[in-house]
Amino acid sequence: MSHARTRAWAAAAAAAALGVTFILAGVVLIEPGGRSDAPTTPQPPLASAVDLRVDPRDPLALLVAAEPSHDGRWLALALDFERVAGLQSIYLLSLADASTRYVAEGVLAPQPWDAEGLLCYVDRSTAAPRAVWVDPSELAPVRSAPAAELTRDAESLLAGPRWARRTQTRLAEGGYLERIEWRGRERALELEARSLFDIELSARPGEVFRLRRGERSRALERHRLDEPGAPLTLIESEHLAQFRVAPDGRKVLVSERHEGRIRFSVRDTGDGAELAGPWSDERLDANWLARAGSRYLVVSVADRHRLVDLEASREVDLGEHPASALDVRVLADERILRRGEQRVDVLAPTGELVLSLFPPR
Repeated sequence: MSHARTRAWAAAAAAAALGVTFILAGVVLIEPGGRSDAPTTPQPPLASAVDLRVDPRDPLALLVAAEPSHDGRWLALALDFERVAGLQSIYLLSLADASTRYVAEGVLAPQPWDAEGLLCYVDRSTAAPRAVWVDPSELAPVRSAPAAELTRDAESLLAGPRWARRTQTRLAEGGYLERIEWRGRERALELEARSLFDIELSARPGEVFRLRRGERSRALERHRLDEPGAPLTLIESEHLAQFRVAPDGRKVLVSERHEGRIRFSVRDTGDGAELAGPWSDERLDANWLARAGSRYLVVSVADRHRLVDLEASREVDLGEHPASALDVRVLADERILRRGEQRVDVLAPTGELVLSLFPPR
């Protein structure tokens, strides 16, 4: 067993032995600052009796999460020791020069940055987990609240766009009857669907899309709750397979399957006109880049991926990665943050490597 692994197991055992003492004393170990091998701003010393932090240069350091701030200035990096799950260290990295600052350690779960630009994580070291918000400039806790507050926010997002209330009823002959109500207005729409995935609500209030499956044809329809009458048919094809509406509702990604090949194209939700593509392959997949409006797609053939910039008519090769391990973000200055299985890099908008953030060099 390597020295690093022995140290990690010993540290975990020591922490377990001290756990009861800390709980009885009512102490919650939240460290706003500390030390790092990289140049740092002086921070208050650690208060914990046992140092469990994961050194980013340790060969056993395992990448858990990499979450950029909304303004593209910072990256919250969470690391764990291989085979010592749950004891994480959170670091703050500058996306300008890759300098590293230590934030906290313990039984932590990093969260997306909040709208005010604060770093957020959940401290699970106590019986009642708490969410903690940290100022990235000072590395000082700003506030904390029960972790259930974050859970409520996540559940509201999963429910779909806030403009709608939707309910589903299973039909005796198969499929579903879905009712969509426009909150605050006396508008409602009822649609039958073979699958719950055949209906998608737009981010634009009052707009609903449905894949209508007929015996010999399929069609993608756009319904407007404030426009009575027949829906608009955006595309009709017997090979139509599925669709994915862009995060801002302005475009829709449509796939067709025919003779073993998959074909993707981007359509305008206003009139169904083809705007980009088509891409075609036997092992093709494509999806909108989350939180990026309708400008970017990730198009993949097996484990080879590329970022498609629809506005600039440009494709950037992202390399070969397991699909489950790849996370791509476009920063505020249009640089690309690429996280792989054990690597985090910043690329120029045209794809050239700008910064290697993890593992540090």
